[in-house]
Amino acid sequence: AEIATKFANLVAKIHQESTNNIDLPVEPFDTAYANKLRGQLKTLENKTKLNEQEEKLKKLLLPHKVLFISQLKKLDELCKRVKQIEKSLVITHGDLIPDNLLLDKDGDIFIVDWDTARLSPPERDVWFFMGTNGKAFLHSYKESNPRINLNIDLISFYMYKRYVEDMVYWADQILLDEVDL
Repeated sequence: AEIATKFANLVAKIHQESTNNIDLPVEPFDTAYANKLRGQLKTLENKTKLNEQEEKLKKLLLPHKVLFISQLKKLDELCKRVKQIEKSLVITHGDLIPDNLLLDKDGDIFIVDWDTARLSPPERDVWFFMGTNGKAFLHSYKESNPRINLNIDLISFYMYKRYVEDMVYWADQILLDEVDL
């Protein structure tokens, strides 16, 4: 929990930095990956000659197609809702996975790999901490950044979006014959 607290304070500090004269892309609030996943499911459904990896992917995904389509509709609905929300944009990292967090011998935390940084609502970073140590992170984050009111629809949007992006990425690796299973 101590690391979660330190990390929350660091993220809150970044989110409070001025965005004046910052040249970063602005969050587009799109669901392009959802459309790509729909296309991948159709490809798996309609393609007659599949290699071994594609066949495994088909057996893995198609039994759950109805659920995926339902979740993609939910993502589309969330996207429409979040576009309507009045939101402040802050500097966000967008990929706060453990591989992008460094802890030195003194216990200082560093965030690396800023290639997906953009101006977005803070929920783009905060959603990563909804699981393990989520309460400690959120408590410290709100203490360090009391002006921010987090929105559950934005958190949900970013969670769904990331899960779909990851799924599309891995399916592409297989469909484009770039990985062995």
